[in-house]
Amino acid sequence: MASWSNGTSDRAGPARAGLTDRSALASIIVERINPDASRRDRDLEPLDRSVFAKLAATGILGASLPHAIGGGGADWHRWGQDLRQLAYLADELSLPFTISIQQSIAKQLLRSGRPELIERYVQPMMRGELFGSFCWSEGTDPFSFQTVVALERGECVLSGRKSPISVGVWADFFLVYARDPVREDVVVVIVERTDPGVSTERCAPMGLRSSGQATLRFDHVTVPAARVLVPSDGIGHGQLFLNERRISLACMALGKLEALFEGMVASLTARRRHRLPVTEMQAVQAGLGRCWAALEAIRAVVDRMLRLVSRDQESPADMTWNPAVAVTKYFVLEQMSAMLGIAQRLLGGSWYYDDEPFGRWMRDLQGFIPAAGTQGILEVDLGIWATAMATAAAGPALAPVTP
Repeated sequence: MASWSNGTSDRAGPARAGLTDRSALASIIVERINPDASRRDRDLEPLDRSVFAKLAATGILGASLPHAIGGGGADWHRWGQDLRQLAYLADELSLPFTISIQQSIAKQLLRSGRPELIERYVQPMMRGELFGSFCWSEGTDPFSFQTVVALERGECVLSGRKSPISVGVWADFFLVYARDPVREDVVVVIVERTDPGVSTERCAPMGLRSSGQATLRFDHVTVPAARVLVPSDGIGHGQLFLNERRISLACMALGKLEALFEGMVASLTARRRHRLPVTEMQAVQAGLGRCWAALEAIRAVVDRMLRLVSRDQESPADMTWNPAVAVTKYFVLEQMSAMLGIAQRLLGGSWYYDDEPFGRWMRDLQGFIPAAGTQGILEVDLGIWATAMATAAAGPALAPVTP
């Protein structure tokens, strides 16, 4: 695995400016996190919370947050490249995955404009002392959420179940999206782990096993009104988060695919068949050529998307559902799936039996497919959007004829 260099060559790893102390960050990852990645994956052990305080000292935990609260102020283009490089360097995707989730949650809190929430939650998150979790998933669409909230005597009473929830095993607080059945609206409530009636149960996912996946249950959890983050249109609020997650997922997938490709070439070059390096066989060369073409296409699409959202990020309404972001997440993961299929065929038993690190990386990457909207959901959403755009462009010619 290449080190975190100061160069800009893609062949040496996707290095970019934007981190407060990149050499210190690389040292922490290589020396403190990577050596135990395999064991954590095997034992279903979450990342060590204590290491995040060291990571905070490098500036990475607030890199994309505003300067006004002590963050790095990185725009999406810069932050996307940082996530790409984190995924390239870290031996487990759970690390950049967790870091990116924390900053996405922090941004949701910042959008409230409430200083008390910034002080109580965001500032400790930037110091690596507090962790949040996004509680949306429960196997149904938000209009049918079974997690419900009721207003009783000026307090909120929450009941329901959310699963699977990233960072759920060790998060200190949860942004819970719950349905108000009286108003038929979605409300966002901040629930703290210590609130009576909150319970968690560890999940055992195929990949991203050190990201602390959990099932959360809320048994008549009473929350003060001051912890209602969004009293109405929680769906729109959640879509902003999911849109940001799509950006992050595309960037992290690119970084890890670059590491996978380099590791795959090194592994295959060391193998010999018929007294020749495997990489001199045309069938292997063709497979690697297809992987390289996919990587080049992914790089181009991700870079275009990051430039577009960096230009538009001052207009949050445009980020609720952004077609460029949806297309990028969809395209990157389709290309990723094709690359993983080729890698499995070329690597043979080493990815399946040895599992180090190729099999683990492949399992981790598969966890991106259902995240922030499955590929199937994105296909439908993009089809609806594309139909509307084509109809509008065509004008009256496609309008229905009145008898």
